[in-house]
Amino acid sequence: MNRINVAVAIEYSSDKNCTDLAPATIATLEAATLFLNGERENDFVLAYCNANLRNAMIPQETESKKSEILRKLLKNPVKRVVVEAGNSIEEAKNIGDALAQNGIEPRKIIIFCDIQHKRRLCIIWPHVFPGSEIEIRPDRYIHGGDFNQIFLRNRFTWWLANVAGLIAMKTFGIDRVASIKEP
Repeated sequence: MNRINVAVAIEYSSDKNCTDLAPATIATLEAATLFLNGERENDFVLAYCNANLRNAMIPQETESKKSEILRKLLKNPVKRVVVEAGNSIEEAKNIGDALAQNGIEPRKIIIFCDIQHKRRLCIIWPHVFPGSEIEIRPDRYIHGGDFNQIFLRNRFTWWLANVAGLIAMKTFGIDRVASIKEP
């Protein structure tokens, strides 16, 4: 297998009307693009997920919008791995499966995510990619103007959700938590 570096832009749920990409998704994609446009010693693959969630944009529409952003921002073409997923664990596993299908074994994975998402990703990604170096580059991607999204990005709410997620993963294991589906 070809060992290569992978930049991952984490997906966040769309706005409350499900008509556009979430500002946090756009911000992580822009951060990954900015990184990829900079000086880099090695070749990279850009990996990301198009959420396959109930009441969200359809993955094809999401991909079209993301491709437009990448077309405008990327200076040089980069190989992309795009998957569908409904949660953070599925996202990591599906990206791992897609990379393996393309004959890519990640040497290093650089993840761009919201700061409140970092703790869960520190457990999930090393579990899915035990032989890869994982670097997480968190930032604060708060949604503006949308009351529901501001609430979702509230520090306490995210802290509580992430602590509950961490406890569930530690107690039941990542694989068992990943199999939990929305009603």
